[in-house]
Amino acid sequence: MWLSLLNNSKDIMKLFILSLFVVLVFFTSCKCLKSQTSSVDGKEITKSEAEIVNSSIKDTKWKLVKLMGKDVSDKNAYILFSSEENKVYGNTSCNNFNGLYELNTGNQIKLSKIAATLMACPDMIVENEFMEILKKVDNYSINGKSMTLSKARMAPMAVFVASEF
Repeated sequence: MWLSLLNNSKDIMKLFILSLFVVLVFFTSCKCLKSQTSSVDGKEITKSEAEIVNSSIKDTKWKLVKLMGKDVSDKNAYILFSSEENKVYGNTSCNNFNGLYELNTGNQIKLSKIAATLMACPDMIVENEFMEILKKVDNYSINGKSMTLSKARMAPMAVFVASEF
């Protein structure tokens, strides 16, 4: 049927080239999709799985391990971004805090209305620095089980690891 509609060999050649182009585009796109893999904790995963892992800022307890480049992993400070009503909770190593957060495109984050309990603690250095950083940060990055909070393109102000509840 197709051949009867075509008047000459030029039309047949055009149809052949068009068909070849469509087939090449199809196979090229399939190959690209299959080759887009990442590695998380030594396990190779597809791009869509990587996006799920990397979008897990919400409902994960993030334990603070570094603050302005200093190791603070022994302080038991953490942050949790709840998926309900965009609330943020945490502990600054002494006091509990809560507030609101907003996620925007490009891993932008805005924390607001941060309030904390007012217990007096023997060492308030980590607490005070952590609270100041929460006021300043404007972006986050997640790589596997690690999250950083930063300001602009500066070095990470705070580094966290995902932990159990």
